[in-house]
Amino acid sequence: MVDVWSSAAVKVPRIMPLHSTVSYPIDEIPFSSMSADFTSNFINNPTTYESPILTEMIKLNRILLQVIDFNRVCVSEHLDGEALESGVKSLSRELSIWLESLPHHMRDTPANFKWFADRGFGRMFAALYLGYYHYGQLLNYQFLGADSISTSTLYAADSLRSGVPIFRYARQ
Repeated sequence: MVDVWSSAAVKVPRIMPLHSTVSYPIDEIPFSSMSADFTSNFINNPTTYESPILTEMIKLNRILLQVIDFNRVCVSEHLDGEALESGVKSLSRELSIWLESLPHHMRDTPANFKWFADRGFGRMFAALYLGYYHYGQLLNYQFLGADSISTSTLYAADSLRSGVPIFRYARQ
């Protein structure tokens, strides 16, 4: 994740390959309950509530990489019309697929936020969704001051409006 953020911020090439063969990290709750001998009550319990926040951050970060690359192309090639609309819709679809694929206990709801916060993972849960909403804004920011109404502008406005829920309960 740092590779994408750092390379975008200082405009240096990324080091890590996009599709690494490294497996996703262990869920946070079993990891945090491990003892020095690497055992945990959660590991052998199939009914454990999974909490793959870091894994979902990694998946979402791959979409961020695509958004950053798309925005660079938008600037360098002055994309507009169908090319711009197609790219925005495609990446918006990627964000929607990511969101829809989350298990219900990972959805952005006050109850889920409280559940993770009660276990010490509220900040990570909030960061996951702040990232999701921020990446949508990075994708759609170029339409905020649009003079003309196009399907891209309407789609972007709708996408940006959906980024409000977490702020309602993050301070509770």
